[in-house]
Amino acid sequence: MHLSVYQAMNVTVKDLRQLTATYLLTHREDFLPFLVDPDTENCMTSEQYEKYCNDIVDANTWGGHVEVSALSKIFGKPIEIIQADRDITIGEELASPKLIISYHKSLYGLGAHYNSVVLAKISV
Repeated sequence: MHLSVYQAMNVTVKDLRQLTATYLLTHREDFLPFLVDPDTENCMTSEQYEKYCNDIVDANTWGGHVEVSALSKIFGKPIEIIQADRDITIGEELASPKLIISYHKSLYGLGAHYNSVVLAKISV
């Protein structure tokens, strides 16, 4: 399932959270191996994974690499992540113009988070 450009223009943050959680739940085998129980450092149980996905929608938790990967698949677009030490692209195999975000390990006391990036148009 890829969202069309028109559909993507009308997506709210709440919609993004719901789309992400639904995608993660329906593609559990692709993502569960990468999520661990913070207390035991073992893979999450199915119950923990379902709570994790529900928290994406209900608890306004911050997303990470797993959620960015899901969004790349949902929108059918590669997502380039600009970082201080190296840049990576998720979904490089997708033949579509890429989205660009930045990742900050620590900025303004917020902890690790992503920011939107918009390419500047420079007139001469």
